[in-house]
Amino acid sequence: MKVTTKAKLAKLPKANFVWSAVNLFYKNSFLYKSGWYKSVWRGSSIDKNGLPIPWIVYTCIYFLEPRLNKRMTVFEWGSGNSTLWWAKRTNRVVAVEHNQTWFKKMKKVIPPNVTVRKALLQGTEYESAILSEKSKFDIIIIDGRRRIKCAKTAVQRLKANGIILWDNSERDRYSEGIKFLQEDGFKKLDFIGPIPISHRTGQTTIFYKTKNILNI
Repeated sequence: MKVTTKAKLAKLPKANFVWSAVNLFYKNSFLYKSGWYKSVWRGSSIDKNGLPIPWIVYTCIYFLEPRLNKRMTVFEWGSGNSTLWWAKRTNRVVAVEHNQTWFKKMKKVIPPNVTVRKALLQGTEYESAILSEKSKFDIIIIDGRRRIKCAKTAVQRLKANGIILWDNSERDRYSEGIKFLQEDGFKKLDFIGPIPISHRTGQTTIFYKTKNILNI
């Protein structure tokens, strides 16, 4: 059986119309405009231009971006493309990393306004890493290990109007930490939808109080 190539099909009026329609749909689709296709292809959390973005729900990224400014400070459990994304949009970022290989990789690519600290998982070093910071933070991100313990520590270094961002908040094993924050007076705003790289949907939650830096 003879196989007709795309080039030959394109010469046919009907086929040419089909290819044009497919191309138009592709370039106007959310998966193209968000960079999802590219993130899957490269196996990295990036946008359509190949720039780093957090590995969280897309709608949460879109919600955050216009509300950030260069006066804000960020603390992050876990490091990666999100660290670089935060660094470009805020004044200072401190990230904690437990993986030695990843820690060395991040040290090579971080800009001057980022500090990456290595913390072991033995004892309480990991979740307590934020307590070594003298100043409090506008935004604290829980996206690494020991998330419940991190949440309970985070409130000690969060500014009165600060917010906590918790990724993968749909997981049942985090319910204790989420309940703790709500009992401490935090409201929550859930973002549910597609995420970079994966074909599955996820959930990212912002915890905030009445007066907060995002004006929620």
